[in-house]
Amino acid sequence: SSGKNQEAIKILQALKKRGERSSAILGLLSSTYRRLFQIAISTSPDDVVMSAIKVSTSALMMNRKIVMQNRNKDKAGYIPKMKKAVEYLAKLEYMMKTYQVTEDKALDLAMAYLMTIQEANGRK
Repeated sequence: SSGKNQEAIKILQALKKRGERSSAILGLLSSTYRRLFQIAISTSPDDVVMSAIKVSTSALMMNRKIVMQNRNKDKAGYIPKMKKAVEYLAKLEYMMKTYQVTEDKALDLAMAYLMTIQEANGRK
């Protein structure tokens, strides 16, 4: 929803004001989406998942709750959208690291893409 997008923008602005680099924020977004995607597609027992993605039990449960909430909003489209988001974020990181785009541009593109997904989920 647009409320969540506004909240995301405020958090992003606060992080940048605090001196966080765009590349670090993009890396955090990328790893978070990758972790959520791995949890969403995993059929393995919890201990195997925790070991594979290097999270604690409480972190796994919190991430699984996020996955389930979003999956319930968009049953058929959640996994494909997450996969596309993970791929797009990886592409942006690559483009940034190979100087095809600036750190700031890569983060702007990532935020725009993720907010578009969020808006689409909010309309369902």
